[in-house]
Amino acid sequence: MLKKGGNVYDVAVWVVDTRLLIREHNAIDIDGVRAWAEQARSSSEQGRRPILVCDSAISVGLAQMKSLLGHRLPTLSLAAMAFGQTTMGTLWESMFAESGQVCAQVLLNQDDLKIDHRKSGIRATLRTLLDKGVVPIISENELSALPPSPLGAVHFLAEVISQMMNVPCISPAQTLEGVQ
Repeated sequence: MLKKGGNVYDVAVWVVDTRLLIREHNAIDIDGVRAWAEQARSSSEQGRRPILVCDSAISVGLAQMKSLLGHRLPTLSLAAMAFGQTTMGTLWESMFAESGQVCAQVLLNQDDLKIDHRKSGIRATLRTLLDKGVVPIISENELSALPPSPLGAVHFLAEVISQMMNVPCISPAQTLEGVQ
C-alpha cells in the first residue's frame, strides 16, 4: 500500500510476457495489449494500481522485422531490440489512451538496480507516476544490457521491482483473471 495525502491505494507488480502477444505471421495481438490496458483501468478504478513489468521487446522487434524483411537476420538483434521497444511503447500508449489512461515507459538496466541512489530514484519515480494515476510500464533497456543480463527474464525483473517497492508480484494468468 502506498499513501498519497489522505488516500491509500494498493499497488501490485504485474508480469507481462510480450512473447505471448505475437500471433501467426508475426502480427502483434492488439486485442491482447488492449486487454492489459482494460485490466489496468478496471484495477485502478477499484483502488489497485498496477506496475507492468514486460519482458524483452526483442521478440516483438524480430517478429516485426521478419514481417518487413521476409526473414530473420541474427545480425539485426540490436536493431530488433530498438524496433521492439518502439513498437511496444507505441502500442501501450495507444491502448492505454483508448481506455482513458496514461502510461509511461521506464527503461532499466542492471546498474540501475545495483546502485542505491539509482534505486532510490526509481522508487521515487514509480511513486510519483502512481500518485498521478499514470501506469508505469517497466522493461529492460536492452541496448545498454550487453552482454545479456538476468533482467531479461521478466519474472526476475518483476521480483526485483516488487521487493524494491514492497508490493506483491502477480503472474499474467492471475492478472488477466482479475486478481482482487
